Parts: sequence; C-alpha cells; structure tokens
Amino acid sequence: MSANLAWVLLVVFVVGFDVVAALNNKESLTSTFRRGVAETWWRWPVLVFIVLLVTHLFLPPSLRKYDPVDRLYYRVNPISAPGPSGETDPR
Repeated sequence: MSANLAWVLLVVFVVGFDVVAALNNKESLTSTFRRGVAETWWRWPVLVFIVLLVTHLFLPPSLRKYDPVDRLYYRVNPISAPGPSGETDPR
C-alpha cells in the first residue's frame, strides 16, 4: 500500500465518520476525544505526543538526522536510509 493512499484513507475515514455521526445524531470523533482525553489527565501526555509528531513531520532537512522516528525507521529498513548526499534510495 502506498503511503499517500494511507493518508487519503485516514482523512476519508475521519471526515466520513464525523459526517455519518452528524447525520445520525451520534457523537463525533472530536467530542469523543475531548471527553476522553482533553478533559482528563491524559491531556498532557497526548499533547506531548502530538507536539513530537508535528515536529517529526515538519522538521527541516538539516535536522532530520536527529529525528528519533526516522532513526528507528532506518534501523528497521536500512535500505531506505539517506546516502552521503542526504538523498534516500529511490527503490
């Protein structure tokens, strides 16, 4: 499965779920998240996780060698690791 397809499916699922919930007068993902996370002690661990995720996704190329998520991925899948020029293997 393509990673682009996975992102599209994730967005379609979230939007679709909320539309179906609204049409059926059910609870949306947002209200469930707020009740279960944002209004409990889980707020801070989840906030830290979200900040780390956004940092990982928007990290400038010059700092990516310090990204622990990328380092773990390249340890599991070394063939995709960046070469000396910083480019990943196109395979």
